[in-house]
Amino acid sequence: MTISVETTSLFDELQDDYKNQKTVKQLGDLLRSEDFRSSDDIHSHISKLVEYVNQSIADYMACLMSSEYSEIGPVTAVLLEYLRVLVNFTADSDRNRDYLTTRSAPEVDILWRTLGEAVSYPTELKHAGEVADRVVVLVSQFFRGTTEHDRYLKFIYSYKFFYSLFHVLVGQYCVERPDFDIMETQLLIEVISELVDANIDNLATDAVCKERTFEYISQFLSFLEISVRRFDDLEKQHDIADIDEVIANLISIIFSLSASEEIYNIGNIRVIERLLKILSILPTKLSSNTMNRRKLFSTSGRLSSLKNYGNIEDLYLCIDYFRRTETEAIDSYALAASSIILGNFITSRETADQIISLIDKRIGMSKFFHLYFHNFTINDVIQLQAVHLLSNIMTPTNANLIFANYDLLFNKYTKIIVDNRNYYQEVLNIYLKFIKSLVRASLSFAKEKNIMDYCSMWQYLFTNVEESVSINEVKLLIVQALIQFQGKDDSVTTVNAVDCIRSVLNTAICPLESTNIPIQYILEKLKTLGILFHTLTSNGASLQYLVEKFFNNDAELFKEKFLTIYGSFLEQLKSQVLDPSSAQNESQFAVLLNNSKFVAGTTVSFLKNRDLKENESLDDIISLVIST
Repeated sequence: MTISVETTSLFDELQDDYKNQKTVKQLGDLLRSEDFRSSDDIHSHISKLVEYVNQSIADYMACLMSSEYSEIGPVTAVLLEYLRVLVNFTADSDRNRDYLTTRSAPEVDILWRTLGEAVSYPTELKHAGEVADRVVVLVSQFFRGTTEHDRYLKFIYSYKFFYSLFHVLVGQYCVERPDFDIMETQLLIEVISELVDANIDNLATDAVCKERTFEYISQFLSFLEISVRRFDDLEKQHDIADIDEVIANLISIIFSLSASEEIYNIGNIRVIERLLKILSILPTKLSSNTMNRRKLFSTSGRLSSLKNYGNIEDLYLCIDYFRRTETEAIDSYALAASSIILGNFITSRETADQIISLIDKRIGMSKFFHLYFHNFTINDVIQLQAVHLLSNIMTPTNANLIFANYDLLFNKYTKIIVDNRNYYQEVLNIYLKFIKSLVRASLSFAKEKNIMDYCSMWQYLFTNVEESVSINEVKLLIVQALIQFQGKDDSVTTVNAVDCIRSVLNTAICPLESTNIPIQYILEKLKTLGILFHTLTSNGASLQYLVEKFFNNDAELFKEKFLTIYGSFLEQLKSQVLDPSSAQNESQFAVLLNNSKFVAGTTVSFLKNRDLKENESLDDIISLVIST
């Protein structure tokens, strides 16, 4: 019998009686054949087939809502066969999947809407579980063996299927049940994970999700907690690859849900405490171990950064994770997460002082920094984002304590971050923010401590990291610190520091390479130059001093590498101060103008009694800036 004849015969029978279970089963069997499910004959009948499925779903729902359950068994059996038909119809066929995700087909709209209602209907009947399981298998067909999975899953999500499947999970499976086996949920959790992953953007802005995401996260955490706690027993009964998949999918769901822009009541489910606990006991033998830990780490950061999140108990908990490193080994991801959580709490000087006070009372600041640098073992580059906390609790006192751990700061942080900069740009950005806050805070003791004591770290950073506004901001701050120390003590800096000093000085005096430089950077540059020349003049330093200390006592080299370059910058500055559009507003332009005049004035004062050959072009430029 040909495909055409078989197809016509089966659909003639269904037209006479769409409830004929035997006929539906025959159709399902035939659809296991790729030739049959890809034939034009089956496609010519597919619209009618979906209508029969919809009628079967309607019969099933009528039985569920009726007080008479006598017909539920036979009705469910027919529906299960129809769902099997759809499962086989969509196997490895984008053409068939395309039809079942067509918005223009009314029967398809009815199909997905009523399927969602069917699996969400509140009932404890075993038949409901059987139908839900078959629907889960059907949804799984839309992400296996296809490159169009995101498109299909976005379509299915639009029918609120995430909520329907969540209802199936919590309605059919109870984690408190002593004999509960998480592996019973393996396919369901995989389907939810795929559905959520393809719809992160939708979930993040979904109003319903904002209302209930805390509930979803809490429930999935419960499934994850039971999986981790019972891991040893699970390993005895199941393939570790399957366990790995379930745990990885649960973590992926929680990670995706945490991307929501706003989550109401998130502080009520002890989420941070639970995440840190899971990080501490998560089995390391899983093949997805690193990815799992990274996602849990990121989830804790996301949730603790929400505006409506705030739990003082979590702050104590995070600080105590560091205190406990004195007596026990603490998971490095848990420590990194604790740092991020504490750092995220800080949104003002007041909250920074609050965290500093808590750390000081529970550990002591000096001991905290010792534990931070000595007992926090870094084994993943993303953990280095933990310097976020150090940036946010930066004070002159804390900067001194950080520099007291310089060797570890250089070898454990700077080198690793710089060496991996091409792969972890965000980590580098966080680190540069930390370095800027560190050097800025150190300005208060720059007269007593030579910033060039740490020149090996500066050199490593400046030599290996591509020049940027952030790097140059660090250099400008180093110049400010450097000149304060040298102004107080006219001693020669170490030979090894000379190259570094030239580099930072060059950044201070060189022209801007782009017209898109932020005005804040230009103002910082002018501030640095003002401090440089004012301090040199105040301490009686001469041009000859600069030549001897930093340019090998070579006046021509000094002229080439300093005066000429600085003259070009002043020429550029002249055009800036003559153009009000270079600033964002009048007030900002006034600051730019005043700072420019200060730089010109301090430059004149420094050059006034020069003992080198005059540089007339430099004089002319300075005069123009002042006159402006």
